[in-house]
Amino acid sequence: DVRKRGPPAPGTKPEDSGSTTRGPIKNLNTYSQRETLSHGYLNASLLSANASQLQIVIQSGLPGPMYYVQLCLLLASIVLQVVHGILLLRKYQINIETANDDDPSDDKQDSNRAHKFNNWASVVSLVIMAINILISTFGASLFTASKAKAA
Repeated sequence: DVRKRGPPAPGTKPEDSGSTTRGPIKNLNTYSQRETLSHGYLNASLLSANASQLQIVIQSGLPGPMYYVQLCLLLASIVLQVVHGILLLRKYQINIETANDDDPSDDKQDSNRAHKFNNWASVVSLVIMAINILISTFGASLFTASKAKAA
């Protein structure tokens, strides 16, 4: 929420008045690393949720087509989350400030690697999202069948 604010009160500094000014990010590398870490934390929480769902599916032991679909989807999601974590770790290791400035002596290879890891991480993230939507869809029918068997 960006609101226009009036001029600072007399005798105060602009930063003390609460005015919000938007400008370039002062430390782009730190910003990128924090963003990558937050993606990693989300990846870890999804990984733990999928591991818990996998445990429930295996313990239900209901042989049938939905059981195997759910099992395969969960395993595929877990494997892709590990791949996503590796891509994020590789992206985290690249200093984007030195890779993307206008200095002609920069190593263009680092810039290309950073973009490549970022693009692949985005693609893998979208595939994980699609798989987890399918897990939620097929998971409901599996747990309904589990409750019917228990009754």
